[in-house]
Amino acid sequence: MTHLDLSDNCIGLYNSREGVFALRTLLECNHHLQRLDLEGNPFTTWAYRIIHAALEKNKTLTQLNMKNAKVLSCKQDAQDLKELWDRVQRPGIQIAWSLQS
Repeated sequence: MTHLDLSDNCIGLYNSREGVFALRTLLECNHHLQRLDLEGNPFTTWAYRIIHAALEKNKTLTQLNMKNAKVLSCKQDAQDLKELWDRVQRPGIQIAWSLQS
């Protein structure tokens, strides 16, 4: 599998740890995935941090779509997350994202 579309699936809704931990495992262990679409999914602040940490371990992903992602938290957390995602420094990955709080 090289492309996975999980857009608009409410993966992180209701503090669903299972969905976020499954994403983390996918990003850390899958050595073939190149494109991941998470557009429109709501995530809490801790979920964004878990995904960010997993991205740093992943070496094959080249495209991540997180457009229209929703932050289930306060406006300051959304700003903190923007700064965190802006610091993703990995050659060869294109991240398209926008946050809605």
